[in-house]
Amino acid sequence: MKHLIFWQNAPSIHQAPLIRSLADRLGYKITLVCENSLSKNRKDMGWENMDYGKAVVYINPNEDKIQSLLKSRDKNTIHIISGIRGYKLMRYALDECTQNNNNVGVIVEAPRKTLWPIDLVKRVVYGMYAFKLKDRIDFILAMGRKGVDWYSKCGYYNQKIFLFGYVVDVLNEKQNKTVNNTFQLLYVGSLIKLKGVDLLLKALAEIDCKEWTLTIVGSGCEKDSLTNLSQDLGIIDKIVFVGSKTNTITKEYINNADLLVLPSRDDGWGAVVSEALMNGTPVVCSNNSGASSLIKSGERGDIFKSDSVTELSHYLKKWVNSGSISHEKRKAIQEWAQNHISPLAMSEYFNDIMEYVYGSGERPDDPWV
Repeated sequence: MKHLIFWQNAPSIHQAPLIRSLADRLGYKITLVCENSLSKNRKDMGWENMDYGKAVVYINPNEDKIQSLLKSRDKNTIHIISGIRGYKLMRYALDECTQNNNNVGVIVEAPRKTLWPIDLVKRVVYGMYAFKLKDRIDFILAMGRKGVDWYSKCGYYNQKIFLFGYVVDVLNEKQNKTVNNTFQLLYVGSLIKLKGVDLLLKALAEIDCKEWTLTIVGSGCEKDSLTNLSQDLGIIDKIVFVGSKTNTITKEYINNADLLVLPSRDDGWGAVVSEALMNGTPVVCSNNSGASSLIKSGERGDIFKSDSVTELSHYLKKWVNSGSISHEKRKAIQEWAQNHISPLAMSEYFNDIMEYVYGSGERPDDPWV
């Protein structure tokens, strides 16, 4: 039996479903090591009730436990580390694994975009890490096409890079949304500039077609300025700020939405996109979101150029004018998601990667392309 040891900074609702499926459905022995417990910020965002199934979980383990896990160097033990340059324990685990020829791979996002001088320095730094690690890391699970492109350009071997994404649980087994005349738009996430909610409001102000409402789930330092912007744009009566909600309640908002919008200026992944598709809700998101690689325009949503209010408004008008999403459309999206990005589908894809890297299997096709 293969033993997978996941190293993370903290428990994550976006990795728990994958780990649980690997342990409970595919029969892997799983150990999860977290440097920290769940932060207050994550708790405020509604993260709760993470189910890791049969996996053994260690939160802030002592030095003896860390060393005993890192000494697991037999051919059936594989270390999977979140990040390359991030948290202290992850860096230490990666250094130990690569220096001692452990079986090891990483789960990574592309870094955030910055101004070109900083971006150039960042590219040089990541390139130096690639020069050091590219022969020692066995595989790279890169978040979205954005992640694949970044780590390829940094110098890692393409044959070691695999398209990947964060995994979320199935939300509802059956759809129960009532189709009505008011188109229900939804944003879920932090209210910070990076998330681009101001772009969404400006784009909506250009819509003079059918009835619509926007529900905003989340909190952050931009709340007051976004409220004022809504007033200035004359759309405040169509905007509902509900604050942060538990993950369970957030799922109910997703279930009742006709369209989820993720207007991020930059986003390593954007797990709410996965959550929406798993529930049969189409998505409009920016091309700077890693999860944009899940979207096929016209079928599961649309992708707009980041920072383009005009392009975002164009797609919003298109979806609002098409009317509330039918049960048939939802079912088609949900069936696609079950077959391509569900916990079981992604755990089977992960297993195929392991068979390719450490066994005699063929390289698996990208899961949703």
